[in-house]
Parts: sequence; structure tokens; C-alpha cells
Amino acid sequence: MSPAEFSFWYHMNGPGIGSLSVFSQSVDGTLHELWSKHGRQGSSWHLAKIMLQPGQYKLVFSAIAKHHVGSNIAIDDVVLNTEVSNGVPSDNPPIIG
Repeated sequence: MSPAEFSFWYHMNGPGIGSLSVFSQSVDGTLHELWSKHGRQGSSWHLAKIMLQPGQYKLVFSAIAKHHVGSNIAIDDVVLNTEVSNGVPSDNPPIIG
């Protein structure tokens, strides 16, 4: 099996932003941090990409806000692209069906 690219858009804005993280969780429940951002990232959306190695695990998002009022953390357009060759994602979307 070859690596896959996991991507998503994220938004982190407001005075009380803590962190947004992505973890892999193994079958035994162990968490391993794959990606993390801390603090206010501005009013625009940002693209995150993570190369995933083959294996059996869950992906877990964790969002922490220091203040719940006026702080926004959001994710959108979550994609798992298995069409990766030599660590480079394909421009073609995967065919399902």
C-alpha cells in the first residue's frame, strides 16, 4: 500500500482560540499527533495537508478554545486522497463505484 493524503480546510479566529489538532488513534487507543495549529490564525480559511502512512487507525480532530464566546474553530472539505504516487497527490479525484 502507498501513502495517502488527508486534507481539510480550517478556520481559527477570535480572542480565545486555543488549538486545533489531528491525531491518529491506534487499535489499542494510543494517540499520536499528526498536525497542530495554535492561536488565532486570522479571518480567512487555510488548507492543511497531512501525508498518511498505510495502517489501521482512526483520525481524530481535537479543538480547544480558551474562551467560548467570540472564538470560532471550524473545519470543512475533509478529503482522503488515496491516489498518491511517490508522495505526490494525483490531480485526478479517486473513482468510487
